[in-house]
Amino acid sequence: MGKHSKQKRVGGSDQNPTGLGPREWRARVESLLAAGKTRAAVEAAKQLLKQTPGPEAEALTVTAYQGRIQALLASGMPKEAQALGALVSERFPAYKAQVAPLVHRRRAAPARAGGDPHSRAD
Repeated sequence: MGKHSKQKRVGGSDQNPTGLGPREWRARVESLLAAGKTRAAVEAAKQLLKQTPGPEAEALTVTAYQGRIQALLASGMPKEAQALGALVSERFPAYKAQVAPLVHRRRAAPARAGGDPHSRAD
């Protein structure tokens, strides 16, 4: 018997809606972030960046990545959040100062809570 997938893949209509202008993309990304769909928000922001490169698209993409990093941290995945933060800092060096505090602030939290920062509940 095959393994069951616990995660849904982002559907085509969510991932790549056609005919959207920059304002509509921004609204879409912000809506996805507000709904907690951070993975879809990052994908939508990346599509905007591909279609309309520029500082506004970069800023929106970094905002989406920040939401994704926060979601990973909230899900108890600090290593993944740290890796994503490093990737975003490399790709968008102008935004490094905005991304770094998210990861560094949360990394020390398990030690303060009294738990073993190296153990996982998985």
